Amino acid sequence: MNTLDHLLTKQPAIAPTPHTPRTVKILLVDDSPEILSVVQALLAADNHRIVTASNGLEAVEKFIHEQPDLVLMDVVMPDIDGFETTRRIKALAKDDKWVPVVMLTSLDEAADFARGLDAGADDYLTKPINAELLCTKISFMKRVVALQANLFELKQIQTIFDHVLDGIIATNERGIVVSYNHGAERLFGYRREEILGRNITMLMSIPEAHRHDAYVARYRSSGQPTVMGMGRDIFGRRKDGSMIPISVGLTEVQWAGARHFIGIVSDISERKRLEHMQQRTADALQHYHDRSEEEKRITQELVARMVRNKELEDPQLQWHVLPSETFSGDLIAARRARDGKLFVLTADATGHGLAAAISLLPVVGIFYAMVEKGFALVDIVAEMNKRLHETMPIGRFLAASVFSVDQANHTIEIWNGGMPERLLCQHDGTMIKLHSQHTPLGILPFEQFDATCEAFRWENTGYLIALSDGVLEARNSRGEALGFERIREAVQSARGDSPFPFILDRLKDHLELTPPHDDISLAVVTLT
Repeated sequence: MNTLDHLLTKQPAIAPTPHTPRTVKILLVDDSPEILSVVQALLAADNHRIVTASNGLEAVEKFIHEQPDLVLMDVVMPDIDGFETTRRIKALAKDDKWVPVVMLTSLDEAADFARGLDAGADDYLTKPINAELLCTKISFMKRVVALQANLFELKQIQTIFDHVLDGIIATNERGIVVSYNHGAERLFGYRREEILGRNITMLMSIPEAHRHDAYVARYRSSGQPTVMGMGRDIFGRRKDGSMIPISVGLTEVQWAGARHFIGIVSDISERKRLEHMQQRTADALQHYHDRSEEEKRITQELVARMVRNKELEDPQLQWHVLPSETFSGDLIAARRARDGKLFVLTADATGHGLAAAISLLPVVGIFYAMVEKGFALVDIVAEMNKRLHETMPIGRFLAASVFSVDQANHTIEIWNGGMPERLLCQHDGTMIKLHSQHTPLGILPFEQFDATCEAFRWENTGYLIALSDGVLEARNSRGEALGFERIREAVQSARGDSPFPFILDRLKDHLELTPPHDDISLAVVTLT
């Protein structure tokens, strides 16, 4: 065996370079205790972790249990030599971890070098060992091992990425793609080998690519990212040139000592399709709503013009109509006859809203025209019933009360079909109920219909009150109906004055801002 001085050339140890990635574990194999001791001391000075073996079999066992990062292997050893030991160690090495083996030998024949390389050795150092060269080789191997660890870590990350359904793309700060998973392959149509090393802008629309270049330039000049942590909807460009809507979320990470950007990319084609459909539906609904509102406005104006006229402003009449919907199924109409009598029509159509309001139109025209021509009340009522019976659908009818007030003779003529009783309130406090005696308009044919009217006379100043069932049945938040008794109390509190404002106030107080569930109409005629 050679002496130690012959095997190890004395040289000063070299400190690890600042960029050395990390301390490595070294398996030192030699049958010479002196060499083991000196080399171990040299390597320990560089903070390496040293595991020693004095023969090939021990080396194999230590390799299995210690899993070193680097092996320094003597060639000439008892039992099995360094060539065979290297061959066994290489056979045991894991596929995902490369462990370099450096042969330490005094042999200098080319055939011996070839034999070592054939056994799996990665490098040679000849004895006597040059300490500086040894440290340099170990430093180099450390960088290779660190690079291998980074590659292994990247492989692990890539494996995880490849099992994510969304596309995941990593770039460096210049926008060069360094990682590209299977989800991105499915999304854009490019295979991984077609995209790695190329600029990410090849996956963007032209406008978005220009914006991305501006982002990168701004980032490289200021160091401040502008789109990190934000989700953005943009158009991506597939391999076939087609554009696809995508959602991109960007995150900045430090990796391998440099800044990288990871983008998670999702196909939002279905979401965009649904959003487009929703927008089209919303536009159609808005158009329908606008058209409906315009038609409603026109209809309201037409109904108002047909139902109301300036004679509702008669000083002898006070009235109020409150619809439960946009259109009212309750009606109050009034007109003075040529002889001075005041004719008043109060009506309540079946149902609510526009359908109920339209049911009122036929009788309004008849009422105004026949009063103007001087027809008697009985004829007006008969004609209205005849028209409604001919035109109204089955199940539709009109509760109505029609009366004429002759101020000169202090007489009232009234026909009431299906409306609540009319109230005749006299100045002395007496109150007479004028009950409904007839079937609502539109139910019976002309030959079966009874248009007979009742006549009443008043002596003192008083008021005739006509209200719809919507007033009596108006319910507050507790579900209580207003009822006739509260109407009576409101009339009595008027103390001979017009009960109209008192009834309205009592109604408003009772409703407590609760919308009415039925149309409301109230008319008060002053009798002097």
